Amino acid sequence: MVGRENSERDFIIIGGCHVSGFGAEGSPSFIDIVESNLNLKCKLKKTMFQLKNVTELESILDCYCSDLVFLQVGNYEFDGSIKTLLSSSKKKSNSVSNSSPRESSVFSKGRSSLYFSSVSILRWLLIPVIWMNTKRKNSKYLFSLQEIIKKNTEKTFVIISPLPCYYTPSSIVRRNAGVYYKNLFTMQNAIFVDVFDEFEIIKTNFYDRHHLSAKGHEQLGQIIVTKLLSTIKSS
Repeated sequence: MVGRENSERDFIIIGGCHVSGFGAEGSPSFIDIVESNLNLKCKLKKTMFQLKNVTELESILDCYCSDLVFLQVGNYEFDGSIKTLLSSSKKKSNSVSNSSPRESSVFSKGRSSLYFSSVSILRWLLIPVIWMNTKRKNSKYLFSLQEIIKKNTEKTFVIISPLPCYYTPSSIVRRNAGVYYKNLFTMQNAIFVDVFDEFEIIKTNFYDRHHLSAKGHEQLGQIIVTKLLSTIKSS
């Protein structure tokens, strides 16, 4: 179903910056680990792909005849951002104050620290609202992706959930997105990999709060390999 016993099988992968190997810093990326363990060869890495461009996927599938397609999408969209919710607050914070220039200079640093601390606390408190907002905004694109997968029955799609972050609100939003993905992409020609099921949220697995390190890439690759091998065994 995935790898062939005596010859390499081509595949394409579409996703964000991790598809390009960001964070691996010269060590094997998660794609390299998948290739070496499953006798696969990547013929296309489409990076920085956003869900709003999901209709482009059909032309990519037409151009590349691979019958195995990996999709790692949604990191950008399910990021826990509250920019729209805070727009009015930001405008107020940027308005001209009644204090003197000297007073502004003395207290600006303190006000800035207080503002960003408040924003951080607010993000955690508003996680349920953020999740519902991102789900509402992106559902139409995910439904379109679902239809594309249903239509291409001759292909096998490996859907990788949005990736964990290192203790940020985005990680909770992405975990919720993973559950949503599982409901959407449980299909005969799709294999869903919920990274949150196995991935360890430890500092060494992250390059920064939002990107995987070399060790994170290694663990992600092993999670995908294990899932695909178990799928082959059970089929």
